[in-house]
Amino acid sequence: MLIELPAGFDSGNLGTILMACIQLPLTTLGALLMDRSGRKPLLLVSTSGLIVGTLMSAVSFYLKVTFIAYLLVLFYIL
Repeated sequence: MLIELPAGFDSGNLGTILMACIQLPLTTLGALLMDRSGRKPLLLVSTSGLIVGTLMSAVSFYLKVTFIAYLLVLFYIL
């Protein structure tokens, strides 16, 4: 099953820690940008990042390339 694949990480803890370290500053940045630019531009940028991350995830699992998993953590949060 797809959910059982490790996605390039040796343990689940490494992926969780990496995701938390990226998510905290980007969430703060997103909150600050929302006040300046509004919700619509921020929504469009974050949706674009989500699309790129999803496509990279599909390619990573299809080609069985594990180093892309680290980039996926970044694009998932964007």
